[in-house]
Amino acid sequence: MINREFDLVSPNIKGYIRNRAKYLTCNPSYFITHNSMTKNKLEEEANRHSVSIELVDFCTTDSESKKLKIQEKKRCETSLREARRWALDNYSLPLSKDYIELVGSMVDSVVNDAGFRKDKVRVTNSPYSPPSPEKINRELNIFLWENEAIKDPLEKAIHAHLGIARVHPFNDGNGRTSRLIQDTILREKGLPLPMIPLYERPEYIQKIGDAISSHYEREAVIQGRTLNILSDLRELATNADNLPEGQIKRGKYLARLMLSLKVTPEQNAFYDFIALKVLNGLSEQLRDLYPSEKEMAKFLKMKKENQKASFNPSKPPAHFSGLKH
Repeated sequence: MINREFDLVSPNIKGYIRNRAKYLTCNPSYFITHNSMTKNKLEEEANRHSVSIELVDFCTTDSESKKLKIQEKKRCETSLREARRWALDNYSLPLSKDYIELVGSMVDSVVNDAGFRKDKVRVTNSPYSPPSPEKINRELNIFLWENEAIKDPLEKAIHAHLGIARVHPFNDGNGRTSRLIQDTILREKGLPLPMIPLYERPEYIQKIGDAISSHYEREAVIQGRTLNILSDLRELATNADNLPEGQIKRGKYLARLMLSLKVTPEQNAFYDFIALKVLNGLSEQLRDLYPSEKEMAKFLKMKKENQKASFNPSKPPAHFSGLKH
């Protein structure tokens, strides 16, 4: 069976992102501007947005509750800041379970100090429960094999976001962890971090929820030869820690094949939603680095006026001063 080529992000959006990224990296000032902005303003903004998305349901009915929310928000942002720094310093491909577990533990060391969860959990307003604790290892292995097969860094990053959120391996902070690992992959490739403002939280929650639900709905209707492939993949992923290299290679092949067979319109919609946030970030950076036509015309006018003001015909330029008339 031959692997199919498929797109997780719409080709047009990927094309726009590639073109804008190319113009950014052609500008010498990009590297200075991008590094300073990413390390400071953009990362802090990403931290605030990521924490706000999860703390919006933290009820505040009195002054004491408001005080607790402020304290919790500060704690989460501080932990996320430290986890982001560690994740960037220790990032390498392919992703690993150890890396995900350490990042998640740092994102919320109070709740996730024991690593991956040992209990069943429910996601609010979702018809599907995350995998039971005994299936976390299997589902993470499948996710990691899929992620390794994805070549496009944008798709690899968003796939990590959706995959970790779906498996939900921690007791808390799964959303923050998935967004942080996504940001780390994008950051490594010089792409801006996708910002999800609080007013877009309902759309974000809806899209990621639909993408995850469609994953399970698609698996539920799989039949025939494809079901045999899925069963083989699950068996290989369950025993991945003890498999020979040949079997691991087959597992990776089947993981990529199943990913291509299980892509749904709802998943594509989520990928495009996040990709458009990256595109918005690139457009903003381009505006910062390249002046508009109006700004350029104003600059050229000022330059011309300065040249006229500095020209004195009674005094020849320095390189003519030694010539005899």
